Amino acid sequence: MSIHYIYILRCPDTRAVRYVGITTHPAIREKEHCIYAINKPKTKVQCWLIELRQQNKAPIFEVVESGERMGGRERMWIYFLHEAGADLLNVHMNKRTP
Repeated sequence: MSIHYIYILRCPDTRAVRYVGITTHPAIREKEHCIYAINKPKTKVQCWLIELRQQNKAPIFEVVESGERMGGRERMWIYFLHEAGADLLNVHMNKRTP
């Protein structure tokens, strides 16, 4: 069973959390965010990443949790941070997920 990592992207200026994700390869996923933003700017997070890049900035990538059985943990973090007031750019935000 592989290790999964829950990560956040923070604004480099305010350090505010803007996105929550899950991956099995954090170093690769960090790079993919920037590559996909350039090639396919379709989501809110991709548009935000393009804005940062235009300012010669990059998000702060931070792993916040890891483990083998992480089912539902990404949504838990999204819910928790949203309830704490974070202005998240996640597409699949579900406020009812505890």
